[in-house]
Amino acid sequence: MTTRPNSTQKRALRRIIYKRDNGRCRLCFQPVGFEESTLDHITPKSEGGGFEPGNIRLAHKRCNEGRGVLPTKQAPARLSLGTLGHPSQH
Repeated sequence: MTTRPNSTQKRALRRIIYKRDNGRCRLCFQPVGFEESTLDHITPKSEGGGFEPGNIRLAHKRCNEGRGVLPTKQAPARLSLGTLGHPSQH
């Protein structure tokens, strides 16, 4: 899916990614509830990254915001929980 999905499609895609990633944030590797999860683009949309499952991973909203728009090769492999704090602590 290269075009931006509508809200129904995005929620369905999030369910697929949530199952695939076993309910774990792929940035901090901690469990994340479905409602607290977001889709993180490995290659940012601004860099031409699409909505294909191979370019999307599950993330806590806070972890995803902390990563910003950096492509994976420039972002830390694992964001420091000491820097961001775990979302369950906020």
